[in-house]
Amino acid sequence: TALVLVELLGQSLSLAVCGAAPVAGALIATSLVLGLVARSLPQLNPFSIGLSLSAALGCVVGGIALSGVAWALVD
Repeated sequence: TALVLVELLGQSLSLAVCGAAPVAGALIATSLVLGLVARSLPQLNPFSIGLSLSAALGCVVGGIALSGVAWALVD
């Protein structure tokens, strides 16, 4: 039974990484773009919209990523 538990935990971790990796990549890309905008246009203050933009982008990409991983949840 311990081997079944280890296998189940491994599959759960794999599924979690497959779902979270696109979101993490999108948030890193958003941070890089906002950093470039802040560097090139200092009068714009992109950090005021950065939090809401990151939250909205994270939700959208998370929904798309979870719809792509949904095949694993059907089994």
